[in-house]
Amino acid sequence: MNDIFTPPAASETACRQRGAFRSAAVEAALAALLRQLVSGLNVRAGKLPDNVDGIGVSVTGFPEPAEESPGSLTVTATLTGRSGDAGFRNTFSRIATAFPREHDEVLAVRFNRIERQNAGTFNTVLHHGVPKTTVELALLCRIDLARSYFSAQETAETPDAARWAGIPLTAVENGVAALLGVRVGTLGDVEEEDAAVRITGSAPAEDLRHREFTLELAVRGVGSSGFGETLSKLLARLPAVNVTSRGVLFNAVWHSGGDSFKIERIFERECGSGTLTLTASVDVASSQSADSTPAPDAPNRDVVAFDPAALERALARWLGEKLNLAPDRGICRGEFPPPGCGVCPAAAVRLTGIASGNRAAGFRIQAQLQIRTPHRDELFQRLLALDAWLPRYRETLENRVIRAVLKREFQLDWHEENGRNLLEGVLALELVL
Repeated sequence: MNDIFTPPAASETACRQRGAFRSAAVEAALAALLRQLVSGLNVRAGKLPDNVDGIGVSVTGFPEPAEESPGSLTVTATLTGRSGDAGFRNTFSRIATAFPREHDEVLAVRFNRIERQNAGTFNTVLHHGVPKTTVELALLCRIDLARSYFSAQETAETPDAARWAGIPLTAVENGVAALLGVRVGTLGDVEEEDAAVRITGSAPAEDLRHREFTLELAVRGVGSSGFGETLSKLLARLPAVNVTSRGVLFNAVWHSGGDSFKIERIFERECGSGTLTLTASVDVASSQSADSTPAPDAPNRDVVAFDPAALERALARWLGEKLNLAPDRGICRGEFPPPGCGVCPAAAVRLTGIASGNRAAGFRIQAQLQIRTPHRDELFQRLLALDAWLPRYRETLENRVIRAVLKREFQLDWHEENGRNLLEGVLALELVL
């Protein structure tokens, strides 16, 4: 004999029992039951977000019962599954074959019986560029109202609108930048190779548990091959699913298209650059303590001064190595020494100016290489060898990295000295610090 009193369907007690029903509590109970059946599976109460793999459990309706039972309520629930895992079909099959079930009590919700309504068909779809398996399975659940307690505290936490809007944008940018190993912001104006990411938009609040952001990933690489390699390394890290970076829990970060590419010249060097659109879905409740410290802005020029004399000496030694000229004897810094001083260098190097610029950092310095010789063939051999060797990039001169050493204009002249004709070649250089 049933020891639980079943009130008449039209009675006040029966109405109160039915009125206590909460679909969110049933979804949470079914999700908990599925986790008991198969461990290690991401099961969520409610609709499965578009950017999250796993199984979502949603109450979808109240069908007419096959027989009247005033103390119970019949509901339909749908299990929506999606995953790129090769073993997902087997995992979901174990769940499907576990039904029908009877007399399960989970999270204070009593299920008299749960049975399948359809067979559930697996499909393969391209989801954000990734092949994934999808499936839907409908369940018919008969719930014992008298023995169930639909507690609001038993359901998953749903953040409010203030917490949804309170996710710091800088925290999301910092998290994606750390995940990809790039900077926050835009591409620099002096680096050949660079990559940076920044937020460009946010989707409306359709689900307060998740917030979606649109980001722009800007990439630049040297030459078409260098650009392709840089881009491939970044895209190989996407999509990223269920990862925490800088205190932000990302349901997923994926490449969502909207790409544009171009070829440009920086420091007389061909570079490929492009922008890509990314989408990031953030778990709101789990990301409230994210690090929102923004990257420091530097709107004003902030550079470390250089020593012109030391740079001039370093440049003279560096060019002397390439021309096979000994410092202070074969090549000197500044002006050529006057006749009769005991040395007669073949070349001289000097700084001639600094280009005015408004970049946040760095200098562009003009320099001049002068070569003197009475022999035209020797002069041309030295100049052509140097011309074929320049420009150079990322060279180290006396422990200082020079971004680029560029050649500018070249002039030939001759003059008479102590009764001899001397040929002189002048090569203008530009150093980018």
